[in-house]
Amino acid sequence: MKKILRNTLYTMTAMSMTLGVGQAMAMDTFMMNSRAAGMGGAGIACTTDANAQYYNPAAFGFFSKKPAVDEGEEQPKISGLAEKDWGIDVNVGAGARIHGEIGEYMETLADVDFEELSNNGIENEEDVRSLLSIAKSLSGIDDKNNAFSAQLAGNVAARVGHVAVGVYGMAQVSGQVFDLDTTNLGLSAVDSADLSADIEAANASSSSPVDTASYTNILFTGALYDQLIATGLTAEAVQILDSMAVSEGVTADQVAQVSEILANVTDGSTSGSVTTLDDNTTTIIAEGFGVVEVPISYGYAINNNISIGGNIKYMKGRVYGTSIRVFDDNNDEVLDDIDSRYNETSTFGIDMGVMGRFGKFQFGLVGRNLNSPEFDGFNDITTSGAPHIVDDVKIKPQVAAGIAVMPFETLTLALDLDLTSNETTINDYKTQYVRCGLEWDAFKVVALRVGAYSNLSESDIGMVYTAGLGLNLWAARLDVSGAYASDTVDFDGDEVPTEVYVMARLAVDF
Repeated sequence: MKKILRNTLYTMTAMSMTLGVGQAMAMDTFMMNSRAAGMGGAGIACTTDANAQYYNPAAFGFFSKKPAVDEGEEQPKISGLAEKDWGIDVNVGAGARIHGEIGEYMETLADVDFEELSNNGIENEEDVRSLLSIAKSLSGIDDKNNAFSAQLAGNVAARVGHVAVGVYGMAQVSGQVFDLDTTNLGLSAVDSADLSADIEAANASSSSPVDTASYTNILFTGALYDQLIATGLTAEAVQILDSMAVSEGVTADQVAQVSEILANVTDGSTSGSVTTLDDNTTTIIAEGFGVVEVPISYGYAINNNISIGGNIKYMKGRVYGTSIRVFDDNNDEVLDDIDSRYNETSTFGIDMGVMGRFGKFQFGLVGRNLNSPEFDGFNDITTSGAPHIVDDVKIKPQVAAGIAVMPFETLTLALDLDLTSNETTINDYKTQYVRCGLEWDAFKVVALRVGAYSNLSESDIGMVYTAGLGLNLWAARLDVSGAYASDTVDFDGDEVPTEVYVMARLAVDF
């Protein structure tokens, strides 16, 4: 059982890697530069290289432009853009997120020995709690806030003076549980009368038994109590289940579905026949979107302080979709046909940016995909035989602003804010980030970076902290960065951050 469920998760991870080979994604926003990634992802007002194509193409107006000395204006001090004539950048990054409680639910189900529970019934208190754990996990696993997602990003970009060209790849894939099957759990052979006796016997042998003579139900009351009694469970058995459900953390929001699952398990007439996990149709729908962008950029400095710029970009996108049966021990075979489950569309996109620099301060505003490029979805059939519609992808305009300050020549502070919320491949899940960070360019040889970012639209991931290191070797620069969330979840027996991200860059500037 553990192998089945973990293969499902690894399949989704491998799917995201497959999407990243030649394809990518652009619904969400991305960290496309290792320097910025080390600074919490902030780069709109302080981008200094060819990746200004993504962060703010207006920066190209300041490249190779020496401030006029006779205009009486204070010479801008930030980022040294005027000293840079041409350069090449290569970046690659990858990350993953665990949304909601899906990691805990999947781990709980992976640890249950369904076969033993089905064959031997309830033998002790631990088995009763396992039954409740199954019900609790299944009751919440298909909530829209429970999902896995992974991202890939990479680029190769070159610039000469005020002009740049690049190839950018961005990808996101996510998985959510649909078609939840709470009937075919391989437990339908359990007789409700025997189950009541087993639960009562397990309670009697417990180190802290429930006193059914005085216990008052907290969760299974009213219609939910009647539902369980109708399956043949005794009042005493329902009281014991109620007490253990409270101690197992079943909430008022979960109890109705927990009661239904318990009723399905104990009522032989519901299933009509003995079933196994092989009959279970619970399905993870994995969907992804990938796009390769080829932007041509130009920036124009109106004067010493204001520059504008833009991208016109060719975009080739793929909309992916496939389904994975959670309890199918052959689900790893889904990898064999991932490349055939997509629809590909070519279109174009438009980005615009503005940058202002005034002494030690610099400001930026960027709008991406202002023409709302669209990519066609497709129709498919899930592994359970149900129709699966993979929706079209329409990338709505993404607008963000940034500010940077350079109090000293070697210290940069930056703050970015998404002014629009961004859709993702997870249904009804949006992102709107605030990002901040700093860079200390120690001795102009080693750059130390720290930062943080947070999603203002959702609270499931928590604050994410970043750090980065850069080595300046004359014209060449090597950067590495990483990010991890402050919140953790149980996954595969360990406490892991809800989000992790790593990125590396090699750049040459002259």
